[in-house]
Amino acid sequence: MKAVTIPLLPCADIGEAVSFYEALGFRRTYGQVKPNPYAVVELGEIGIHLFGFDGFDPAESYGSTVILVDDPDTLYADFAAVSRHGLGSSS
Repeated sequence: MKAVTIPLLPCADIGEAVSFYEALGFRRTYGQVKPNPYAVVELGEIGIHLFGFDGFDPAESYGSTVILVDDPDTLYADFAAVSRHGLGSSS
């Protein structure tokens, strides 16, 4: 039996969350505003589903997901390089 698990992560602002993931190299593959804010971002085989949650405070959240990849060091280095240059920066 093949199984797929899809993480659903709450966020206060879908647009801000999508922009964050796009800065890391993800691509938005789905988005809706109504009836409920929802978006999907993907990077290779990694898919993350985001949903709007009024009043959500990430500092008070224990929500998380684990993504297993073959080469975590390279992925970390790629994400860290983006972070060092500023998320959303065009340079």
